[in-house]
Amino acid sequence: MDKALKFIKENTGSACEPALLSGDGSDRRFYRVSGENGNFILMDGHEPKKGRFINENESFLKIGKYLLKCGLPVPRFFVWDDSARFILMEDFGDTSLFNTFHSSDKIQQDVMKKALLTLIELQQRATVGFKTSWCYETGYYNEYVRMEREARYFYDSFVRGFVNIQYKWEDICDSFKYISQKAGQAENRYFMHRDFQSKNIMVKDGSLYIIDFQAARLGPPQYDVASLLYDPYTNIPDPLKDELLDFYLLQYESRLNGDINIFKIYYPWIALQRIFQMLGAFSWLGIVRGKKNFLEYIPAALQNLETIIRKNQGDKEVELLFEMLYMIKKRI
Repeated sequence: MDKALKFIKENTGSACEPALLSGDGSDRRFYRVSGENGNFILMDGHEPKKGRFINENESFLKIGKYLLKCGLPVPRFFVWDDSARFILMEDFGDTSLFNTFHSSDKIQQDVMKKALLTLIELQQRATVGFKTSWCYETGYYNEYVRMEREARYFYDSFVRGFVNIQYKWEDICDSFKYISQKAGQAENRYFMHRDFQSKNIMVKDGSLYIIDFQAARLGPPQYDVASLLYDPYTNIPDPLKDELLDFYLLQYESRLNGDINIFKIYYPWIALQRIFQMLGAFSWLGIVRGKKNFLEYIPAALQNLETIIRKNQGDKEVELLFEMLYMIKKRI
């Protein structure tokens, strides 16, 4: 905290105690700094790990500066230190899409369409010129991410850790590989936020702003759509999901010259991958990190998983997951 206070004083002149904000699932700390020139957000990304070509903080800074250059709605950066541990940035307030979503059916529809239009803007403007060297994990959404950071994460943290079903990884690995291979056949060249959900979309004066983009990379356009429409925080009703997907697909076809039929082929498999990641994260954060509030979103994510699996139940490799899902539901 002393280093943060020193950074604030040196760069803003403010001697006020910054207000710690809730960081949700992040290890980073965020503070609201009040000064004569208004409010700012200070990110304390902690000391970066040594020996890495690029760290998470640097990815956040480099990708954010690029998105700003593309004219996209992300926070402006005012000052940062050499390691990008401390970054002083624009403050969008406390209202996220998550906070506004449940106001009324009309607001739900309107704000989600705005979010999907913002996503199209990201995919349209940020794809060309994006450098994979800015990525601290992988430059592309690849098999390693799908199998290790999503499927295995789901298995270790949710199936074994949270539900305590002692399936052997070797017995179900082929089913996850099958889904990963299906998802991997989608076009893999679009800007992908990788956590495009309601708590990472801020609402200020009727406009939307995107935050938490440090894990961005190139990947399939379906991923961020699934992140938003299968978001357990908002738990969008299925009829509205379908309506919003149709709305996005019209934009995808007209503005990105995308093929709607091909998009739909891979969409359910990529949505499964995203839900694996969410259930793994909710379980790990809730149990290992003690952030119990994440556990309340598991039922909605699990329902989304079941809905997609049921639609693909005739697939032999999916049958094993359906059996596992049946056992999971008996335990929860």
